[in-house]
Amino acid sequence: MPQVGSAQEVVLTISGGLADAETGGVVVNVIPREGANTFSGQFNYSGSNDSLQGSNYTDRLKAKGLRSPAELISVYDVNPMFGGRIVADKLWFYSGFRQTGAKNTVPGMFWNKNAGDPTKWIVDFDRSQPAFTTRVERQATLRVTWQATPRNKFNMLWAEQYLDSNYGKGGGAETAGQLTTPEATPRSYYIPSRQPHVTWSSPISGRLLAEAGWGM
Repeated sequence: MPQVGSAQEVVLTISGGLADAETGGVVVNVIPREGANTFSGQFNYSGSNDSLQGSNYTDRLKAKGLRSPAELISVYDVNPMFGGRIVADKLWFYSGFRQTGAKNTVPGMFWNKNAGDPTKWIVDFDRSQPAFTTRVERQATLRVTWQATPRNKFNMLWAEQYLDSNYGKGGGAETAGQLTTPEATPRSYYIPSRQPHVTWSSPISGRLLAEAGWGM
């Protein structure tokens, strides 16, 4: 989940067989923003819910066996960013945070009334309660730029990531071609997940630039 607003440049390469590419196919290079002597920020938000969604669940689909349609419950994306100077002309920072979340019903799947009851071994669907999936993703980044000398610049980036899906009452998905009930759907929970990077660049001349970096 890249923070596009925190990027000053995004380069999309679709050519294959390049010497500087590890594999063929689409390569995306995202260059993060650097801070500056002036403080600046940005805030982006978008979202929607079922009130803004139409439906194509027709009698023909019902006759084909689709017991319930796929419906949006809610979706949102919030992304604040801020950066500026620590030491003028020497040390800057830029930070960003992004969180996205979504809830969607699962076509043809409902809550199981017998879930969690050890005395009952059969499924009893509650047709008034469609199953739904849940998903939340977060990423927080901090980038520090240090102009050590006129010809030596260092960039340090730290990104913390978080993913949680099918949490709470969320569940019901397709696994190996088969629908699973909410209580049988596994939860995906990834934390901590982080990406540290350090790069150094130095213009040796007007024609030659030296760069080195480390990442994990």
